[in-house]
Parts: sequence; structure tokens; C-alpha cells
Amino acid sequence: MAKFKKSKIDDYLKEYKPLKELYRDFSYTIKFILENLLRKNSFKYQAITCREKSEKSLKDKLETVKKIKSVKDIDDLAGCRIIFYLDNDVQRVIQYLQNEFVVVKQNLKYSDDSYNALHLIVKLNQDRLKLSEYERFSGLKCEIQLTTVLYHSWSELAHDVIYKPEKSLSEFDKRAFDSIKGRFSDVMKNHIKQAQYSFDFIFKEIEKIKQGKQVFDVAFLKSIVDSKANNEIYENLKILLKYIEEFGDKTPKELKIIEIVNSTLEKSKQLKKEPIKTAFGDLPGHDYADIAEVCLDILERLRFVYPKEVFETLSRLSVDENEKVKKKTLDVAAKMAKYTFWPKEKKIYYHPQLFILDEIEKLDDKNLLTYLRLLVKVSEELLSPSFEGTSWSDHKTFTIHQGSLPAGDTVKKIRERTISILKKLYPLSETISEKQQILQALGQATHTPHTGDYTPELEKIILDNTNTLISYYSSLVKEADNEIIKIIEEQL
Repeated sequence: MAKFKKSKIDDYLKEYKPLKELYRDFSYTIKFILENLLRKNSFKYQAITCREKSEKSLKDKLETVKKIKSVKDIDDLAGCRIIFYLDNDVQRVIQYLQNEFVVVKQNLKYSDDSYNALHLIVKLNQDRLKLSEYERFSGLKCEIQLTTVLYHSWSELAHDVIYKPEKSLSEFDKRAFDSIKGRFSDVMKNHIKQAQYSFDFIFKEIEKIKQGKQVFDVAFLKSIVDSKANNEIYENLKILLKYIEEFGDKTPKELKIIEIVNSTLEKSKQLKKEPIKTAFGDLPGHDYADIAEVCLDILERLRFVYPKEVFETLSRLSVDENEKVKKKTLDVAAKMAKYTFWPKEKKIYYHPQLFILDEIEKLDDKNLLTYLRLLVKVSEELLSPSFEGTSWSDHKTFTIHQGSLPAGDTVKKIRERTISILKKLYPLSETISEKQQILQALGQATHTPHTGDYTPELEKIILDNTNTLISYYSSLVKEADNEIIKIIEEQL
């Protein structure tokens, strides 16, 4: 049976040999038609390639084919590949191909973590075959592969690294080779697919701009809130974030971005998570937590522009039901309270810290307890004896500025007010865990700067704070639980 099969393969190869040049001409002809089609309809693409099937490749294919009457039954003896930049163009071109050719088959080669392309098997239509220059291609089929630059690059690299190496290489260290294959799959699943989707969305927005629509106006911001899907909200918010990163404190006040952020968060909670539909299959969609993460990135960049609105939103999100959102919120709140050095002015401004203290001191006991986690987090920063800052001296040089706070009446008052807030919060706390968090924050008041380079004036402030805590802890010890006594002993 094996010999018979081999002889049949040899017969098909002999049949193909005189046809090879015909299929080469056919593939070039299809390529020419495709180039005119794409140019006429303003498609952007990287390349169109064509080829006739090699005899070696045909031999490999025949070994897997079950039954054919003639070598012409093989679909891909002629082949073309169109490499687009965008997935949207892959979807858009299909209708044009169906009008231009007779589509015999359409096959989606889709995988979460592997090769992705759309394969069409086509023939020339009758109108074209009537022309003398095309009639010799009657009955011939060509495979047209549609893919994107990102998918094509992945496929080429995977072929060279994973599939092309001789078997002995993978057998030499199978575990290492399997690990490499896993890394390739991970790149496709977690990076390339997401990047491809983002590229498509970005270019869709660019087209809107070309049509005269202003993305960053009131209508655009309103469209974010009016969106009926979290996936659309997410991508529009990412564009808004890029805009804010570029313009920062120059962001127009009339846009009322914080209102948009709050409305968007509420809208997102009402929407379900849906998959992202693409020509190459579904991608995981975005949910409320994803939306909140981008919104928090926006708030972080506007924390000095709209301190009151941002702090109110952070306070509300610090008690969100989603733990991921709460964690991110606390991180942003900590950045808002952090002492920041501004290289241009060579100064530290204390307005954010003073503002936060003013807002906290307005809270009643109920709200103090409600926002306990947030207050503890910002208090740790307010009691920090150090500052940080960053600057770019040129496009290559990034400088980190850090050091001890300059001692002065403002720093002294900020620390004293923060300690008073935490002392007020302690008896309101209801659990051992909450009390432990408060004591850990209070302990920050006794720390000197990590750099070791600080003035006697700052040391005096820290020493006064330490003595205040010793007296306060002495008053707690008599009625404290063992867990609390343990923390006090460690700090003392």
C-alpha cells in the first residue's frame, strides 16, 4: 500500500511538472488583478506576494491528501498573500474579492495563540475568461491569503524558530524547546492580538478626524458616556488619556473631564463584558475594572489641576466593590499626597498636602471610618520625611530627584495635623486590622529620611513627633489587645 501511494505521488508530481510554469503565470496574473483592485479602492497594505507551489511542497501536501483525481484538484498550486496593516481592511476587502472572482472556498485560519489568516480559494470569473489573455487559466484555482503585518511577522518568526529547525534540535533539550514554543504562543495571545485590535481602533478614530470630526471636543467626550459597550468606552478613554498626557494642566476647563470620568464609571457598571469581534475571531473584552483603571490614570494626571474633584472621586472609589479598583485608587491617592520636587522651579509645593488635610478635617466621624483605608494611605505619604521628582534634560537623559524635606513651619504643621487625624481615627476603628493600619501609619512619623542627609531642624521635628507618639502609645497600652501591644513594642 505504501509503494502504491508513493507511485501515485510520483504520478501527480509528473503531472504537475509541465503545469508549473502555467501556475506561476496564473499567480502573477492574480497578483496583478489584486494590485489594481486595492489601488482602485484605496486600500493600504504592506505587500502582495505570489508563488507557484514548489515540487517539494507539493510532495509534502500529497502525503496528507486523502483522494484526488488530478493534481489540479489541489487548491493552492497558485497562491497570493496580501499583507494588510489593519484587521479592518481584511474584513473590508472580502466583498471586493467576491465581486472580482468566483470564490470556491473561504477558510478562517484562527487561533488564540498561533497562525491567523483568512484563506480564499478563487477562480477567474467568466467575463474575464472570455478575454484571450486569460482563457488559458480556465479551471485553475488560486489561494489568496489575507493577513496583517503583525500576524505575518509572528508567523514568519515562528516558522524559522519553531518549525524549520531540524528535529534533533528540539530533541536535544525538549523542555527548553517547549518553553520557547510556549513563549511564542504567549506573545500572540497576550500582545500581538491586543496590539492589532488597538491599531484598528486608533485608525478608525483617525478616519473620523479626516472626516472633519473633532475627537477632543464636547461631542467626543459625550460620546464616551453615551457608548453602549465597554470595549468602545475603553478605547475612547485610552485616546483621551493620551491627550491629557500631552496637554496636562493645559487641558481646557470647559471640557469638564472629571464629570465625564464619573459619568463613564457609572455607565460602565451597567454594561456587560462582551468579546471583541475581529476577522480572526474573538478577543477578551473589557469590563468595569478595565474602564476604572484608565479613569484612574486620567485622575492621576489631573490631580493637581482639579484637586477637589479628583480627591472626591478617589474617596468614593476607595470603597468600591471591586478590589482591583480599590487598590489602584489607593495608589493614585498616595501619589496625590506625595511630596513632589519640581525641577524647573527647584521647589517643593505643599498645596496638595494642605488641601488634602483641609478636606479630611471636614469629614465627620462616619466618613472618617468609611474612608479609613484611603486616609491611612495618604497619611503615610504626609508623614514621609522625603521628596521625589523627575525631569528630562534631553530626549535621552531622565533624572530622578530625591532627598530629605526642608524643615520649616509648613512641614511641621502638616505632620502635626496628620498625627492628630490618625489619633482621632484610632478610637473610631472597629477591628484589630484597622487599628494596626493606623499604628503603622503613625510609625512613619518616627522615620528619618533614607538618604541620611538631613538637617538638625528636620531631626528636631521628627524627635518631637516621636515623643508625641510615645506619650500617646503609653495611654493606649493599658487597654490594648496583644496584637496592638506587639506593634507598639516594635515601634518603641
